[in-house]
Amino acid sequence: MSSRKLAIATVAAAVAGVTTAPVHAGSDTTPVNDLDVACDAWFQRVGLRQSLGLAQAFGEDPDVGAWFADEILPLTLQVAQHVPGELAEEAAIAVDLTEQVAATGDLATLEQDAAAIDAIAGYLFDNCDGSALNVTMSDYTFGGVPDSLPAGRIMFELSVPADAEWHEMVVIGLDAPISTVLEAAAEAAAADPTAGVRVLAEALRQGEPVDTGLAYRVMPVYSLPAGPGDSVITGGTFEPGEYALLCAFGEGTTAADLIIPRLLEALTDPEVHTHADLGMLHVFTVE
Repeated sequence: MSSRKLAIATVAAAVAGVTTAPVHAGSDTTPVNDLDVACDAWFQRVGLRQSLGLAQAFGEDPDVGAWFADEILPLTLQVAQHVPGELAEEAAIAVDLTEQVAATGDLATLEQDAAAIDAIAGYLFDNCDGSALNVTMSDYTFGGVPDSLPAGRIMFELSVPADAEWHEMVVIGLDAPISTVLEAAAEAAAADPTAGVRVLAEALRQGEPVDTGLAYRVMPVYSLPAGPGDSVITGGTFEPGEYALLCAFGEGTTAADLIIPRLLEALTDPEVHTHADLGMLHVFTVE
């Protein structure tokens, strides 16, 4: 048996409840099957992965291996410990892939078994306590989001139609009417076009909302750019209050536009309409 298959079998056995040696130094693989713990850990893992992607998009050179070893791997192990036995193999693959990235810094490793990652995300979306929303990001609306939702965990399965432009979903908490918030955000973007994205990256890494001082908070819930036919699952915990979903991409965004200078152009060029300007903005209440 190859070393990779042995590692997967070892974790799978632990998750399924078979006594075995631990697969990660200092980790406890005794299964608890507390799905709520797995849900929290998974969506925090999603945010950390997205934060890394944003840092790289800005031309930063983070230590990918250390990022995975110190932050993403512990969460992945926590998920593996708490998911039910039917996901044992997928959880083991997720741990194995994450350990490989921690060791090598090669993010392409995650694509080797993307189906396993997708299976875990899909299971948690279907089974975690909270509101599970199937949202269509079309040109230019968020379809499927109600005007009111209960407080607690809110999960989004975001899909993009085959004939649509590229989209994102940014979530902000409102401390003033949306018109006031948009005006303040536009002024801030004119002064520093990168500030908003950096605050988003900070929120995703911390797993907590970040107050901008501009009458809104950036939530640690985001979808990295999604294109025609893509589907993305993300989520987080929401306290009572007013929130908004928005897409800040410019009108006509394609895969070729997914570089920071072109994306920031939509925020600073008055001749460019953002998707939010065109209607891709949805305000909702959490009660």
